[in-house]
Amino acid sequence: MKCANTRVYAWWRWANGRQRSASFVQLYRAAEERNDEYYIRLIAHNLGTPAGMRGDFGEALRWLSRMLRKGTAGTADVAGSCSPF
Repeated sequence: MKCANTRVYAWWRWANGRQRSASFVQLYRAAEERNDEYYIRLIAHNLGTPAGMRGDFGEALRWLSRMLRKGTAGTADVAGSCSPF
């Protein structure tokens, strides 16, 4: 997982937006299959931050809320669950 994440992150500069996202989504799914909570959160961050920077806040919220979720593998739908209460 570490090597794959580093490779995709390094490739980030040369790929177009769709290729970058597709690579990270594929890596995210592999982390979910392994129940690797660390990489699930790390890759969700790698997907959510650029979406927020380009102004796609719905997409950013979708990925970043997966990063902040506790005790799950990040597979559940999180729409509307950003309330701290």
